[in-house]
Amino acid sequence: MEAQMSKVTNLEKVIREGRLSRRDFMQRAAALGIGGIAAASAWKNHALASPSRGGHLKLGIGGGSVGEDLSPLTTGSIYLYVSRWAVYNNLIELDSDKNPVPELAESWDVSDGAKDWLFNIRKGVTFHNGKELDANDVIYSINLHRGEDTKSSAKPLLSAVTEIKAEGSHKVRFKLSEGQAEFLYSLADFAMNIVPDGFNDWNNAVGTGGYSVEHFEPGVSSTFKHNPNYWKSDRAHCDSVELLTITDPAARVAALRSGEVHVIDRVEAKVAARLDGVDGIDLVKTPAQNFFNSLMRCDEGPFSDNDVRLAFKYLLPREQMLQSLLQGFGTVGNDHPVPSSDPFFNSELPQRAYDPEKAKWHLNKAGHSSFAVDLYASQAAHPEAINAATLMQEAAKPAGVDINVVKAPADGYWSSIWRNKPFCMSIWGVRPTPSMQMTLAYRSDAPWNDTYFQNAHFDELLSMVKVEVDPAKRKQLYWDLQEILHNEAGAGIFSFIDTIDGYSTKVKGTRPDGVRELMGTRICERVWLEA
Repeated sequence: MEAQMSKVTNLEKVIREGRLSRRDFMQRAAALGIGGIAAASAWKNHALASPSRGGHLKLGIGGGSVGEDLSPLTTGSIYLYVSRWAVYNNLIELDSDKNPVPELAESWDVSDGAKDWLFNIRKGVTFHNGKELDANDVIYSINLHRGEDTKSSAKPLLSAVTEIKAEGSHKVRFKLSEGQAEFLYSLADFAMNIVPDGFNDWNNAVGTGGYSVEHFEPGVSSTFKHNPNYWKSDRAHCDSVELLTITDPAARVAALRSGEVHVIDRVEAKVAARLDGVDGIDLVKTPAQNFFNSLMRCDEGPFSDNDVRLAFKYLLPREQMLQSLLQGFGTVGNDHPVPSSDPFFNSELPQRAYDPEKAKWHLNKAGHSSFAVDLYASQAAHPEAINAATLMQEAAKPAGVDINVVKAPADGYWSSIWRNKPFCMSIWGVRPTPSMQMTLAYRSDAPWNDTYFQNAHFDELLSMVKVEVDPAKRKQLYWDLQEILHNEAGAGIFSFIDTIDGYSTKVKGTRPDGVRELMGTRICERVWLEA
């Protein structure tokens, strides 16, 4: 009996880590000889466990910069996204399977070939300052990302919106210039947070989220307190949440093991193997949540020549990087941002491999018999970013390329290095759809176009794929887009990374999330502490 219950206990742990569905659980239980009643009881006890309220949740986050604020207009680190999801809600939320579900918009109607969207705004929701949510708040918040003067990097996601108007106090109509099959995904983006009409005090942010700002010091620590009037009765269970910036990966692990924090992000693959099975710690792995890349500016300097860009793509030791740096926790990239798990992945595009002879051929074609360049790297991009740059440095030597690795500090990396230096290491979170990813990072006028890639044909195909409803035509458009990026863009995407988060077993409700690490970075409202 004790042996059987031990097996059930182990299976319960697997469920908690999100690795089995109920069907998989029952099949595994049967294979272990656990009776159907006992197995069903174990599943039910897990599934029906009531979240407990209270406690002070502490997170150790690897990113965070002193220059960040809580404005929906700005980009930034995981620290920033976790903070914003604690404070704000959107019209639309993405569940853990990337499905759009109602949030502040409780329902919607679509007409005119997906060019007319009418959203019914949830009633009875109040902001932290006591103001009741209405249509004007929604219109103001979305319009922050529109117009010529906006500083929002999410502006391209709303490029088709021609008009937003209120129809009563709790209805908002969006008119689009063209049908947008994925418009709900745009409204679920990290940037589309809803704030009070006219609000702009971003260091003292006010939202409708599960927690209000008590203290916000980006790059150091921030504290959020529970919103007693939160409209989601099944979320935001803790009394308070604290975020600590811990940039050093070893220090984050030490903080988790000592109990200083309950949660850490970006557990290094080589460390995960040692932590797996350690008492008091759970690991949650989610496949292909980020892609690891080197960025080459296409608009100026040596990388304005596509032959130079191709040479450097052939100098990426992809398999070596995957195995030695990521311990196999990921898949090899092919210089476009669509992972192999995506239904629109171009499976017929040849995988680019390390080939110094081809690299030399492209450099010679560009007029270079030798080549020297600085490559900027920092742990802000990824714990293994500096090691990855060093591997690239060695791999480039047979082609006569001298890469000087410049180790940049973590603080300020995203403001002073990323999008500024001609060659640097970077990381991107995989967006819910390929068109969102490409719109944000590769369209010619995208504010986050970090390689300054300009291609009119690419822009045209991207506009077409957004409105195409025929599955076969849509697939072909996506395949063509991936091929253009593979052959011409400035991102050497060498790995898709499995994200590994570390949790104290005192944290309940954890599971992998298809949107991003730390439960889509919505962890503050989705987990609770053991009573």
